[in-house]
Amino acid sequence: MGARLRRPEVADWVAELWAVGIGAQEVWSPAELMSDEDIRVSITQHCDEAGAVTMPGSGILVEGRPVPPGEVVRRPDADALPVLAQVVDADQARRLASQEVVQLDALPEGWADF
Repeated sequence: MGARLRRPEVADWVAELWAVGIGAQEVWSPAELMSDEDIRVSITQHCDEAGAVTMPGSGILVEGRPVPPGEVVRRPDADALPVLAQVVDADQARRLASQEVVQLDALPEGWADF
């Protein structure tokens, strides 16, 4: 019966069941929920290191509009040189890295594929 109710006529089945007093609703897979723009449970952003990344989004509306997303997640070292450049020059930053004062390369496992 479950497979039969998932056919394209699911809206008709739901309407018929409601008409005779039986509560019913369409069953959605997590993938379907994550990709439905009206439900807004996910957001896709572009990450320089990984490409398109889909993650949980916000279903909260402010004045009828979704809350804008924050910045996309980046590699742990993505901003290391620009941040250090505010304090030291690039040569000093590399020296600090070679002395293991800061980590610019050899990222922890899990980021190696990016």
